Amino acid sequence: MLRPYVHNDADRAQLEAWYLAHGYGHLRPGELPATGFLVEGVAAGFLYRTDSDTVILEGFITNPAATAAERYQALEQVHAALVAAAKQSGARRLLALTADDSLKQRAHEHGFASLGMFELLELDLQAAEAKQ
Repeated sequence: MLRPYVHNDADRAQLEAWYLAHGYGHLRPGELPATGFLVEGVAAGFLYRTDSDTVILEGFITNPAATAAERYQALEQVHAALVAAAKQSGARRLLALTADDSLKQRAHEHGFASLGMFELLELDLQAAEAKQ
């Protein structure tokens, strides 16, 4: 059943287990935004807000122990809930980042247009500050 992601120990532990099972490493504190949806035991995704009229769909994760059909249906539900939340927030532009071919295909099926290939770069501000 689809429900909002709750920032509590139980929901975080569920996602942490999926992240580790996929080899992504541990979730960092504060990494997940306020708006997210979860299909219990199957999948989750999040809506990252900016200080503009653009929001970003990101953080999609699935339980690798769930069947492909369960994952597909759960991601459809999560996607629909996130799009509705984006519209409700007043956003006018929705972006999605992924390196996963199946998520790219799903995005195209939902009307997303490819903006090309980009390199996603990260700077850990706490680590950079500690080096100075």
